[in-house]
Amino acid sequence: ARVRISHDNASFSDVTDSSANAFAIRPTLSVTLPVAGADLVVGTSGHTVRIVRSSATITNVKLEYSKDGGTWTSLQAGADNVALTAGTTDYTWNNLPDAISQNLVIRAVDTGNANIVGLSPTFHIIVALALSSPGAVSWSVDSNQTITYTRTGSIPRP
Repeated sequence: ARVRISHDNASFSDVTDSSANAFAIRPTLSVTLPVAGADLVVGTSGHTVRIVRSSATITNVKLEYSKDGGTWTSLQAGADNVALTAGTTDYTWNNLPDAISQNLVIRAVDTGNANIVGLSPTFHIIVALALSSPGAVSWSVDSNQTITYTRTGSIPRP
């Protein structure tokens, strides 16, 4: 599209301007869930990814996540063509990947126009640790004890 702007007062009919470059007026996408700073645990399911569109012309999106803003990975099987059924569509993300990070972002990309992109706030995928033993006990100072736990997810080295 190109735009020509002119003054609406006949006394200034010589005041005009035209855009030098073509541009597009596009609908918008946003990802509002997960919320900023949310802690999601590796391997868990039932997490809502909320996609909001400004126009029904956006009918399908591809959902991806990134730990670094540069490499994008599909959320899961089937996330490459998610149908949007309303102005706001909730998508369920199951079996979260072992993608431990404090800087995760989800993006929704219109499958009909890759220039229409929505990003989520930054959130976290974290490791789950569950204490196996001991139970409720008291120990003497300077005693050696064994503590056991189970871990879900890898713990990256700094």
